[in-house]
Amino acid sequence: MTGKMFGLVKDRVSLLQFLFVIVFFLSSILRMGLALVNREAFDNHIEVINFILQNDKLPLKEDCPECFQPKVFYYSVATAVRLAGVNPSHQNSIIILAQLMNFIAGEIVLVFAYLLIRDLHCHDRGIGLIAFSLLAFNPALIEANGMASNDAFAIFFSSAAIYACFKFLQKGGFGYLLLSSLLVSLGIAVKTNVWATALAIFLTLLLKGLSNRRFVEVSTSIAFLLGSVVLVFLNPLSQYIINIQNYKIPVTLSLSPAPFPSFFEKTYVRRPGIISIQDGLFTVKFIDLLAYPRLTLGPTDYPPYRTSLWANLYGSANSVHFLNSPDSWHTTPDFAVTRSIFILALLPTAFFLIGAVGGLIALLRGIIGNVGVLLEKRFYGLFDMLFLAYFLFEVLYALLYRDFSFMKSIFIYPAILAFVVLFLEGADRFKNFVSRQSGLVMVLCNTVFVSLVFGYSVDIVQIIAHLYKLNFS
Repeated sequence: MTGKMFGLVKDRVSLLQFLFVIVFFLSSILRMGLALVNREAFDNHIEVINFILQNDKLPLKEDCPECFQPKVFYYSVATAVRLAGVNPSHQNSIIILAQLMNFIAGEIVLVFAYLLIRDLHCHDRGIGLIAFSLLAFNPALIEANGMASNDAFAIFFSSAAIYACFKFLQKGGFGYLLLSSLLVSLGIAVKTNVWATALAIFLTLLLKGLSNRRFVEVSTSIAFLLGSVVLVFLNPLSQYIINIQNYKIPVTLSLSPAPFPSFFEKTYVRRPGIISIQDGLFTVKFIDLLAYPRLTLGPTDYPPYRTSLWANLYGSANSVHFLNSPDSWHTTPDFAVTRSIFILALLPTAFFLIGAVGGLIALLRGIIGNVGVLLEKRFYGLFDMLFLAYFLFEVLYALLYRDFSFMKSIFIYPAILAFVVLFLEGADRFKNFVSRQSGLVMVLCNTVFVSLVFGYSVDIVQIIAHLYKLNFS
């Protein structure tokens, strides 16, 4: 009898692992498809690559609109163009090569996600497969992997640094921590928002040292942060030193901050965006989002939800059609699909928020009560710190610049592994809450999740078909 039960368990685990492979394979087809048919990104990042190829040097802020960005992504693509023997005058070839590199980065992020789910012992449970599927088919992630922009590299390096830190907290071994510091410094040299990852890891290590009352561990946290800072400054592709020499600041941007918004009084700058703190941070406007689930891009005549940060993050995370950009991505509206996605996505969003809030409460209990076991169980708040760091960064970013283009979910995706973990924790908390009816309830929830993955797939197939017709007909 025991042998038979063991065989059934083993068969179920094997089936789930097979399904992980199927999900990876099918989502990879969509990811590759978009990378091959797309020819445009939100911003002209190819111009930076062209400058490097034509001048054999790194551009400065004033050389082009996107030249203010750190240069790891651009230099990597330029190097690949030379090694592959691509004709620098063939712009489409450069675009496709850049997007294939982003495709590979996205594939590796999925591998990190699987390894993390496995390490958390969720790979042999259906909810682990659900979490992996929602990530693998997530429209915003596939969008980043199919565009010639630096977001996919930022997500890759940040995810790699997070996983290396997780392994350090799980197993020890300073090699993991050194690797994490190197990876996060490379991520920062891709895109500045990855500083939030460095800060979250530093706070996690600091909390570990303080809770254990070990000076060596506190010193390790400081060494991690200082080491990351030094690596960023010494990396010529970050251009921090040359920026200080030329502009007196290490980080440059293409826009200056807008006047800070009032709490209640609505003021309008650029292409709103945040018009007041109350309107931007304390509204969701979900009904408006369903009424017209696609942004308009002008300074006037825009849907009401465009001034809500949370509506923008929600919409851009769940549909490639929501942003209505870049120009070649404009399609005839199919609002039925988008509306269905937005309704279905409420459930995983709720699970994520349950996990995030519950995790923060548990972390505070561990800190206030100095409960070492609880802190260790939460990996000293690594995923909670990442959640806080990126959401606070996005709030500050939106308030400072106030244009709706600064309110995209992709800016917080370098913390995407944390979102997977918090979703899993939320699912566990929800299942425990409805323990008596959990079987039936979870079957209904899984039906919603599968339907959402199908909706994501339709959303992505539609944009691939549109771009194929546009660029190959």
